[in-house]
Amino acid sequence: MDKETYDDYRNKTEEVRNISMKISEYVDEITKNSLTDINRLILPYINKIQSNRYISDEELRNMILDIPVVLYSLIEVQENLHIYEDISKVVKQNKFGKYRDEAKGTIQDKNNKAEELCFNDNQVIIIYQRAKNIVKNKINMAIEILNSLKKIYDERFKR
Repeated sequence: MDKETYDDYRNKTEEVRNISMKISEYVDEITKNSLTDINRLILPYINKIQSNRYISDEELRNMILDIPVVLYSLIEVQENLHIYEDISKVVKQNKFGKYRDEAKGTIQDKNNKAEELCFNDNQVIIIYQRAKNIVKNKINMAIEILNSLKKIYDERFKR
């Protein structure tokens, strides 16, 4: 690979890295507050489980009762993020149509110009998709933890 090609690849990968970091920052900003309650609730128990420390019956009962309450609000957050994602897609599509109509040249030229002008709108869509997926994954993991806690609880009280 010649130096010019190498430098081009390097510049493009650096650009991707910079854009990714910005997107990650925005996603973290969006999800941080939403995930505070579930993280505060579950992380201490994950640490206990990982370090093989005993979870008392009372702690177990509290977790089984508290997780669904926190999940209730998280599901609302997930739905709101889904709405934001849908709206950002509509906004992008409207802008794309407008830019395409204003562009000159062939159909492909018009599409390329509109897509170029919608670059930031595409990033907004990605931000909301990532934020929604992060919240969705936290919900799924909390449900798995809840189911595991219920199994432990049932086993303890079968005796």
